[in-house]
Amino acid sequence: MKYYLLNNKQTVFFYAFFRQIDLSLDRSRWTSFNDLQYYYSDKISPEHVIKYSDNIPFEEKSITRINKFKFFFKKGLREEEFEYFKNLLLLFDKFLKSNEINYIIQMEKLRIDIAVFYNNVLGSKMSRKDLKRTMKIEHYYQNPLIQTIELKEFVPNDFEDKLIV
Repeated sequence: MKYYLLNNKQTVFFYAFFRQIDLSLDRSRWTSFNDLQYYYSDKISPEHVIKYSDNIPFEEKSITRINKFKFFFKKGLREEEFEYFKNLLLLFDKFLKSNEINYIIQMEKLRIDIAVFYNNVLGSKMSRKDLKRTMKIEHYYQNPLIQTIELKEFVPNDFEDKLIV
């Protein structure tokens, strides 16, 4: 079984990125989808996150040879979870590059799938402090009175290095 090893900074970044997508897709129901596409034109794109995630190391482990208790509480993703993670990013990237004008039902399904994934899979691997911090992530069409944290504060130190490779 392949197991993708994530450090805490990567887990928090992926959680924050998915939360930003979730909130942005939710808000885009009330505006033109073109506005959301424009919003992401100068942000970190899903394509960059996919490229970054392709360079995350993995290890082969036999489930019978490891301590099962430690295995399920590691800060990494199983191969199926990692592939699902990348598929969600690919779908969102496809929507961003599409010619859609209005919010469609497939976007809502994607938003729900993303929310379930980041809350159940990534959220379970994070501390309460990090979860509380990521709740304040900036997003599209946000209330200007609310104090938010920009996504770049969650970006891992090696993000740009792994994009170049």
